[in-house]
Amino acid sequence: MGSRLLRLLSIGGVLADASPFLLGIRNTSYPRLAYSTWVGWYLQGGLNETVLYSQALAMSTQLKPFGWNLILHDYGWQVCGSTFDPQMGCVRVDPNGRLYPDGERYPSSALPGGRDGDFKPFTDRLHALGLGFGLHLIHGIPKLAVRDALPIAGSAYTAADIADRGCSTFIPDNFAVNASHPGAQAYYDSVVAKFAQWGIDFVYFDGVPDCGECHLGELRLLADAASRLGNGLFIYMSYGSSKCPAAEVFAAGAAYARLSCDTVDSWPTLLANWEAAAATASLTGPGHFGDLASLMVGAVHRDGGAPGPDYVIPSPQSSLTEDEVVGYASLVAMSRSTWWPSGALVSFDTNYPTEPPLRTQNPAPKKQTLTRTP
Repeated sequence: MGSRLLRLLSIGGVLADASPFLLGIRNTSYPRLAYSTWVGWYLQGGLNETVLYSQALAMSTQLKPFGWNLILHDYGWQVCGSTFDPQMGCVRVDPNGRLYPDGERYPSSALPGGRDGDFKPFTDRLHALGLGFGLHLIHGIPKLAVRDALPIAGSAYTAADIADRGCSTFIPDNFAVNASHPGAQAYYDSVVAKFAQWGIDFVYFDGVPDCGECHLGELRLLADAASRLGNGLFIYMSYGSSKCPAAEVFAAGAAYARLSCDTVDSWPTLLANWEAAAATASLTGPGHFGDLASLMVGAVHRDGGAPGPDYVIPSPQSSLTEDEVVGYASLVAMSRSTWWPSGALVSFDTNYPTEPPLRTQNPAPKKQTLTRTP
């Protein structure tokens, strides 16, 4: 990884005299710096334990000195087979209706019998590198659990009892959860308890397109469970929609609220983030920060292969220009947003300035002062 890009990445956060990660992996008093597997690996398939750990090693040696210390495993850790071409409807579900990692791609997680898995061995490896580990979680409960009426741990209810078939869901594998049902909290309690057992540091909660009760109610359930059982686990609220304002997301219990949809590889899409950042500037502060869209930098296709069907990306490298990346990084710094660069960490390109055009001083919780370098 080139030092030019590393210096550029450092301006997107709150690095200053004391690296913020020294405050603790699960500290939410400042905007976080994290890497997402979404682009570069999920869209190419092939994401597995060996690949993800190689990205973690690159991050620990090349990015952690700049304050980057969180890794998000985006969607796909629970699906059967390749993340690029999953077997639709095939997800790993334990006897209590909770998701667990695919043992074929994450062999250290496999447990005898094949009906459950344990991410703790892999999480421990990341913690040993000084990195936090988060999991993407889409709201709802697996349809497989509902079909089989699997019992909810710690309750007298089953998955079929809490399914809300009338509420829209983000993916076809899930039913929404009826947040008003007495078994709903028990289900999210069991999910968080399992994540805490695995040592998971944060949840990236996705698929909530509006602030209607059938969606935002699930965020409240998750946040309540995390506050009691998560051992410091915190929540990013994903998706990004004007129908679900950040103020309501913060009130429901999320520490970080997604402000916009995926940036992908487009400057016009990036431009929308300026308006989103301005609209939420008055809401941000320790414990509540905006989350602007992830940015594709460097190599965005694994081994130069073709992109996935969701996005049209014409080149194996990000098509954003140097000025566009610098402009977005400056916005991230000024708005005190979290930042999710996406791509292959082990093969970032190096066509970036030797020195960043902007750096931050006086990290949160104090107000930042932004200065230009020569």
